[in-house]
Amino acid sequence: MGQASVRRMRMSFPAWGEAKRGPLLRAQGYAISDGTVGRIPDWLKARDRLPRLSGPGRGRRRGRPWRRPWARRAPSELKGKHAGDLVEVDVLHGSLLPGVRVDHFTAWDAASRWSVGQVYSRVSSRCAADFLVQLQARCPFPMRAIQIDGGSGFKGAFEQACQAAGIMLYALPPKRPERNGGVERAHGLRRYEFHAGDPLPTTIRERRPLVRWWERVYNLLRPHQG
Repeated sequence: MGQASVRRMRMSFPAWGEAKRGPLLRAQGYAISDGTVGRIPDWLKARDRLPRLSGPGRGRRRGRPWRRPWARRAPSELKGKHAGDLVEVDVLHGSLLPGVRVDHFTAWDAASRWSVGQVYSRVSSRCAADFLVQLQARCPFPMRAIQIDGGSGFKGAFEQACQAAGIMLYALPPKRPERNGGVERAHGLRRYEFHAGDPLPTTIRERRPLVRWWERVYNLLRPHQG
């Protein structure tokens, strides 16, 4: 019945189905239907005469195992009903001069819309940990949970600092920026109302006082409709 030929063909071309193997076997002289070709692998597997195939989606779990010591995967229903329940944190990338990078860390509270920002020359877990210290000092309420994307800048020292402070850390699944919509809107306001205003200083040290000034304007002066 061509069992050996079906077996060899399946091992060589595991993605081919009966519609591919049938015509090839008949061309070799076997009088066999496509349906029989499709049943032979099951017959061979039932008798342990067909090795298991490995490959994408076979014999392994989908996705990578969760190995973060403190962060948890953010549940889809996560909300912030009270100030400090959920603070979204993200980074806006830009430049001071051509070829000179600036990374604007932004935090946004889902309930009160209170926002805190700071600029750094790079994204690293140490910079993120430093930003957490400033965030705790400049928020008028205690933080109970922070939501971040899965970037490496929010691991290491930052994750350890959240754990030490007892702040729950929720990491979003990959490619879900819409679930950090509040801080994304805060980025947009900074981009169009602060960065696009008068010419800004071209060093991190000179720009930081202006970041603090605009933060006070946003939190204490600017109306927030809706």
